[in-house]
Amino acid sequence: MVSKNRTPCSGTDTVLSHVMLPLHTNHYGSIHGAVILGFIDEVAFVAATRLTGKNVVLAAVNHASFDHPVKVGSLLTLRANISSIGHTSVKLKVTFEAEDLKTKKTLRIGSADLVMVAVDPKGRPTKIGR
Repeated sequence: MVSKNRTPCSGTDTVLSHVMLPLHTNHYGSIHGAVILGFIDEVAFVAATRLTGKNVVLAAVNHASFDHPVKVGSLLTLRANISSIGHTSVKLKVTFEAEDLKTKKTLRIGSADLVMVAVDPKGRPTKIGR
């Protein structure tokens, strides 16, 4: 795929995994959605920083869906892929799944669409480009 500024987005996949622990749970005993949102932000940050070589911040979560709960002991794996690059921003798609480490069964949990913005040392948007 070629983005608006003609920078190729292929090869931009970033993968992070976390073991879900009791400290990640909500009052229902499943993993708290806010914890997963934090991990989504983390994997998007890594992908956007790798691509741009700039400081980046989360500007928008355009969509996030959680199709299944995640259980304690699961391995949560998040994959970020850059879908387009603008002058100062990067759009990403993050998908995430949970693996039961004992049975090795995986279940797609959900996805999110985000925008990360490159910022200068004063926190103002800055042009992406190397």
